[in-house]
Amino acid sequence: GLPVVKDFRGQFSANLDAVQWGIDTLLPLCSPSSVYSAGQSHDDIFMGGDPAIFIGVDHAVRDRMFIFNLSPTNTSFSIGGKTYPGHPADAHMWDKVMQSFKAPLINVFGWAEPEPAFAMRVSLAGNIILCDGAPNLSFWAGIGGPAPKLPMHTTDVKFDSSKYYFFMQTNEADTPKVLTAIMMGQWLDSRRGSTPISWGVDPLLGALFPALLRYYADTATPNDHWFAGCSGSGYSYPWVMPDMDVYAQRTGKLLEAIGPNVVDIWHAVSDFSDNMTQFQEFKDNAGASLQMFTHEHPNIPPPQPMARNDYTPDGTPVFTTHPDLFYPDLNKTDPWGDLQRKIQVAMQPHPPPFFLFTYGFLASPYSVFDAAYHVRQLFPRFVFVGLQDVVRLARQASLFEVKVNVVTAGSHFTVDVTVRNPSGGQAEEGDAGV
Repeated sequence: GLPVVKDFRGQFSANLDAVQWGIDTLLPLCSPSSVYSAGQSHDDIFMGGDPAIFIGVDHAVRDRMFIFNLSPTNTSFSIGGKTYPGHPADAHMWDKVMQSFKAPLINVFGWAEPEPAFAMRVSLAGNIILCDGAPNLSFWAGIGGPAPKLPMHTTDVKFDSSKYYFFMQTNEADTPKVLTAIMMGQWLDSRRGSTPISWGVDPLLGALFPALLRYYADTATPNDHWFAGCSGSGYSYPWVMPDMDVYAQRTGKLLEAIGPNVVDIWHAVSDFSDNMTQFQEFKDNAGASLQMFTHEHPNIPPPQPMARNDYTPDGTPVFTTHPDLFYPDLNKTDPWGDLQRKIQVAMQPHPPPFFLFTYGFLASPYSVFDAAYHVRQLFPRFVFVGLQDVVRLARQASLFEVKVNVVTAGSHFTVDVTVRNPSGGQAEEGDAGV
């Protein structure tokens, strides 16, 4: 008995015709700041088929987001050992959706596979991903109120140049699902507070859903530390964004208002050698509220991928995890022996002082607290720290130690210089004759 508002039968000969109609007709009536990628496999198009993507549709409906379901890749890709074809027409339509918005930094909620193609296509358009997989975001968005300031706990741990410092970052920092799922249940672990853990959060999610982040701010212990995940304020590859400076400036404002002071950068560059200038540019745009970077391991050319402790020209730490410690894939029969071997490989090229860290252990077979316990047992000389302490310790580790012995001989003198290399923890000694 309901009236027929619109009869679509026979109107579209293909899926993409319907999407084009939606772009022309519906998108102008939808949110000017957010869209929703449904990311569901259909027909011969594989996009991971994650059923959790639809959990967040209530939020998309509340905010009148344009919802679409397209493959982001125009080339073939492999997941789980199986290769899938690319879909150039879908990818082209993806670009049309992105180009339909005037302002940069459009929020792309939802998901699509393959992840690298998805993140790259969104980033190239100057936009960001906010994922989803979280129920009742329409409710959390409706509560409102001011966003909380995350507590930034530090301790009096002293810098010791003979030590390895070890910290643990959690994953899924770009997603609202970790906030609604209480850090995949691990925030409720009775061991929380007994050892420093650095939890990933996105301050942009705190601005959009302040009541969710307020729970963590109110219940944090002094051993709960923080970092801003997946590039700072929305998952992106900053180095390919056409308006990276705008993105970094927004990140800096959110860090100042909400926190934290560490950003975990994700990117897709193959040459790391000149990347400190890009980190410095990001830091300059973000301002004083950004005090340190961490990031996933880039595709460093052979011979050996390494953990790294680098610094930008102004001394901002840029610490890189070893690829074996990024989402550690542990041997099921001997997981902690395997983790021990991976850490030994990562630390082997670097005498102390050096900072090592793992990234992961949420939604994994082993909790971050299980891993922390075993690392403490296996490496009793490690100094366990949280990221807010690392910010200070890393600055101290970067200081150059100079010893000067002046020998006068007429108008000549000799200077013996010892410099601690902040990138590798190795000492270089030399004589400079002037």
